[in-house]
Amino acid sequence: MPTGTEIIGLHEIPPELTDAYAAITSIELLGGFDPSPVLSRLTWHAVDAGEYLIRAGEASDSMYFVISGRFVVLSSDEVVLRELGRSSTVGEVGLLTHGQRSASVRAVRDSIVGRLSQAEFETLVATHPEFSIALMNVLANWLASGGGSQRNSAPAAVGLLVLAGVDVDAATAQFRDAIQRDVPIVRSSDFARDTGIDLARGDYRFDSRSVDYFRDHEASASLVLYVADAGSVGPWTAQVIRQADRLVVVAADDANPRDPAQAAALDEIRQVADRTPTELVLVRRGPRSANSPLWLRQAKFWRHHNARLAHPADWARIGRFITGSATGVVLSGGGARGFAHIGALRALRDAGIEVDAIGGTSMGALIGAQWACEFDFDDMVDQQRIIWNDHSPMRGFTVPTVALLSSRRAARALGDVFGNRQIQDLARSYFCVSVSLTRSCLVVHRSGSLHRYVLASMSIPGIVPPLVDGEDLLVDGGVLNNCPTNVMRESGVDSIIAVNVSATKSMSVGGAGIDVPRVRPFGLRRHRGPKLPNIMRILERAASLGSQQIAALERNRGDIQFIDPDVSRFDTFDMGAMERIIDIGYRDTMASIERRN
Repeated sequence: MPTGTEIIGLHEIPPELTDAYAAITSIELLGGFDPSPVLSRLTWHAVDAGEYLIRAGEASDSMYFVISGRFVVLSSDEVVLRELGRSSTVGEVGLLTHGQRSASVRAVRDSIVGRLSQAEFETLVATHPEFSIALMNVLANWLASGGGSQRNSAPAAVGLLVLAGVDVDAATAQFRDAIQRDVPIVRSSDFARDTGIDLARGDYRFDSRSVDYFRDHEASASLVLYVADAGSVGPWTAQVIRQADRLVVVAADDANPRDPAQAAALDEIRQVADRTPTELVLVRRGPRSANSPLWLRQAKFWRHHNARLAHPADWARIGRFITGSATGVVLSGGGARGFAHIGALRALRDAGIEVDAIGGTSMGALIGAQWACEFDFDDMVDQQRIIWNDHSPMRGFTVPTVALLSSRRAARALGDVFGNRQIQDLARSYFCVSVSLTRSCLVVHRSGSLHRYVLASMSIPGIVPPLVDGEDLLVDGGVLNNCPTNVMRESGVDSIIAVNVSATKSMSVGGAGIDVPRVRPFGLRRHRGPKLPNIMRILERAASLGSQQIAALERNRGDIQFIDPDVSRFDTFDMGAMERIIDIGYRDTMASIERRN
């Protein structure tokens, strides 16, 4: 990388600054293909952190090979769609389809790319069939995933900032073990010793010794961990923030982010949070933190995790998120059929599949919340009995001015199970969804009262009253999205498993319906015509019709594993069949896992 001058935007640099041959051989697209024909046609460019490599709407006139640094792919409204790290390519689909750029690509950090122009691209395709085959595989994967893979490229450089209240050595050791036990750790003392640079001198960004040091470290390892100085916001901390593909901020959950020691570091982080994915790890010292909402408001944290310092499993889960190998599970709504989720989660555990995040709708929101609270499976079953048998929320009929049932029994039951737990304080990553009748939109709940928002997610309109939440009237999330896999995708997981127990049978006249009475001058008379489903079942089915189109689109994607336990013969309100439904969920999930393996 050039020294002595600032790089602005896309800046051409000589090949000798790139170690070009070694870099191009690592490009995943080439897959063993001799890189020499590609290498001879490339021009090399440096891209400054925060600058755009591609802008949406531009003509597709080139593709790029990322040999160092990191980029994010952005939607038209600047939402991060995915990440691109070292060994990635970008722009090849536009050249193949001869279309305009569909998204923007911006540098997270100072990066180097090789540019292949459209003319050179066409020559390469025409003269090297093996290159064409590799490109066709890229296009096939792109189409199978619905127009762009959601896979997050694992970072090459992680910056760790441990703030006051947490032991920096203990946190570093846990984090290193979680991401890769032999990962190189670079501290300020290592950098100063190996480069001879005086850290007190200030900005050494373009000193050749600094450039060579970082390049050599990142070229020799798949991942490097840069550890900022504890309690310091000096030149080294600034360098760590600038150098990292991913920032991880670790803080005690009971510390005050407004204290000067924390605030100075957070100011530095805010300057890069728009371009560098930044994750917050709150080290838990109790079941609930009064300060966690304050921490979450301090910067645009991409993700938030809770961890106990002495619990390796907590850090292992964070490590899978950081390295792009996390698994998210989505649980659909479906009433009593949702008991199958308990069996499915047990099957995933027995199969050795680590679940790192969970989300759901309606009954899926309830089961997912129990899992996120770390309840064991026997407790989950016992709690379901307490909710549906002891509290009997389905018997709380009321004058049907707003709904057929009162929500008091359900609210008491969920309050007994979850207490005053807050979503943002749960041990495991969790969300549930509801629908705002006020704003006509899906609402994703990642913070706030757990039992209230689970209740909102389960409030079938017409059967249960809406939950009043400020200006919003919240009802069952299944009205718009009964299996929110698209929401889970935004959580940054690498793979998604969806357990779907939605109703599959169409409603029809006859069968297990009721006679529809007719009004006669002297009162109700029984009508002996066709039987129709009762009002509860009609309202429940009507409430989920709007989500069926989204579900169909999600099934056409190639990045989700759907598991469909065979529970269609059970009724939405068949709460007495819990044990049988759980067993089917376990059996069918195990069978699905075995088929994929």
